[in-house]
Amino acid sequence: ARLAEGVREEANNLQLQLTSVQQVLKTHSTNLTQVKEERNQAIAESARLVEQVGQARGLLEERTVALERAERDLSDARAAVDHMKGVIAGMRAEIASAKGANTALC
Repeated sequence: ARLAEGVREEANNLQLQLTSVQQVLKTHSTNLTQVKEERNQAIAESARLVEQVGQARGLLEERTVALERAERDLSDARAAVDHMKGVIAGMRAEIASAKGANTALC
């Protein structure tokens, strides 16, 4: 009878320990599920950020090409302005020369 009582007590103790371990295991399982969900959210956020960086890089490349084109156009326009300044200076010289010849005739 005493042996049976000791076995029952040991069985009760083991049952309590098992219940405690099961509760800890359930808590860890819940925590693991939460960590997995957070990890998945972080992965999704990373994917969105990678996509945004890709889009920003594409826009930057487009704007760089547009800027280079605008710089070439500006350089061409400056060259045209310089050419026209030369043409105007030549015309002014011709006008001055013609005025001088006209004055000499009068």
